[in-house]
Amino acid sequence: MWPCPRTQRPSPLPVPVARARCAASGNHGEAPGPALSADPGPFTASRKTVTTPFESLDLRRCPWAAAQQQHVSTRVDTGAAPCPGHASTACTSRHGKEPPGTLHSPATLAADALRRWQGRQWTVYRGQAYDLAPWFGRHPGGGWLARLAVHRDCTALLESNHVRVDRAAAALGSLPRLPDFPAWAVPVTPRPLDSPFLSAVRARVRCEVLQPLGAEAAGGGPGPGRSLFLPGAEESLVAAGAALLAAAGAYAWHCRACSLASGCLLGMAGAWVGTAVQHGGNHGSMSQRPGINLAAGAAADLIGGASVAWRYHHQVSHHVHCNDAELDEDVVSAYPLLRFDARLPRRWFHAYQHIYMWGVFALLQLAFQTGDVATLLARRMPGRPLAGAAAWELAGAWAGKALYWALLLAIPARLQGWGAAAAGAAACMAVQGLTLAVLLGVSHNVAATKRDSTQGAGAGEDASDWGLRQLATSADWGGRRACLLTGGLNLQVAHHLFPTLPSALYPAITAIVREEAAARGLPYVHWTSLPAIMAHLVAFMREVGVAEQTPAPKRAPA
Repeated sequence: MWPCPRTQRPSPLPVPVARARCAASGNHGEAPGPALSADPGPFTASRKTVTTPFESLDLRRCPWAAAQQQHVSTRVDTGAAPCPGHASTACTSRHGKEPPGTLHSPATLAADALRRWQGRQWTVYRGQAYDLAPWFGRHPGGGWLARLAVHRDCTALLESNHVRVDRAAAALGSLPRLPDFPAWAVPVTPRPLDSPFLSAVRARVRCEVLQPLGAEAAGGGPGPGRSLFLPGAEESLVAAGAALLAAAGAYAWHCRACSLASGCLLGMAGAWVGTAVQHGGNHGSMSQRPGINLAAGAAADLIGGASVAWRYHHQVSHHVHCNDAELDEDVVSAYPLLRFDARLPRRWFHAYQHIYMWGVFALLQLAFQTGDVATLLARRMPGRPLAGAAAWELAGAWAGKALYWALLLAIPARLQGWGAAAAGAAACMAVQGLTLAVLLGVSHNVAATKRDSTQGAGAGEDASDWGLRQLATSADWGGRRACLLTGGLNLQVAHHLFPTLPSALYPAITAIVREEAAARGLPYVHWTSLPAIMAHLVAFMREVGVAEQTPAPKRAPA
């Protein structure tokens, strides 16, 4: 058993951070420069990024690269100086036609440094690179979740998805290290373990919520040898089962009497499956067995999504960088039709977006289809390559697309005719898209979650504290009953802090979050019902639609 945080606080996790060395002068490759200074933290008030094939290089994370910025497009006097990133004076990269000694931009330096590692399944945790390949078959949550960390800094993913971070970090530390890997070239992610707020909440959750369920539950992760489901998750399982039964019944009626009404009902059932089944499955919170989570996550493919693309979009982008106009795809994915953030350029029609947004929300399912196809063809989404996606995951996504259209259009057309099938399919997609857009949009797009347009942290909050960022950029509504119907999406703060725990535990976690926030004098945003928070969504969309762009985004929205 672990000591209760009310009597003894857990000691900080000692995590060694390897520091790379790089040349800071014009004599690249001859004399090593000084060791990198201490990391300035996961968030900074001023950040300059440039796009590379490996997402974006944050210049503040590599002092050497920042120092080289003033030399971009200049040349070293001596012709014997090698091109940065190469061991000899003969530059053999894609810019090999340039004379030896040519200095390149930080983006080019990062791409060159990482190019020879493209064939390896590497990841970086707190400055140390590891080979993930041996871990795919041993990861307790399933290799398909471990693959999200390939070719990126996995610090935020690891520390936000494990209640027992010490165990997860120890397991990662047992993997082969890559001592020659250029970790400086990989954009760093936030460090949730450094958040005093999250540490306090997590310690109380383990003591007050998980330990009463048994020591096995407090381990905080699925794996072999465990029971099928986490004790206390019964309500989540009942909701998931009800959603699947509702979807099956709605589809049976739709095939028998295909109409606008049956399509609308099928769309509502599909949205329920999306919130109560696939969402938890893809997060790994539905079961303690990875196979069950994978099957539940595949429900996303049955309702029109692509589970593999969803995991990268939702877990790698949105959860790690919530409400960041540069890195959270949820902020920019609807742009330019909708402007969810004042940092995005304003168009004249945005002044009316609070009126026409409902029509755009209804097109969400169509956007899923086109976006998923583009992502699967390119094996990347804007700024986020699907570097770790296995061939079977991509093949499964294509098979899911074929099955979705067969179920939604081909089979009803065979039974009821193409006209009725098309009308029913349109109604289903519109209602499902509208329902999901409202449930997903209200919790992050109200004025209270946009208090600081630069970092998303409110007044008096530490912008470098990842846990406080989740508190500041998320709003809750409703209670336990709404939690059952939405799969916990109404309690977004608890979900962002504990995404791998069953949603049935969110009401108890939310009570702890509220108390810890009050003890620090921090605002916790909550509305009693969905209509109440929807009114604030409309007000915010009206306000941001006419707001001046300030400051301008550093990364062009895709």
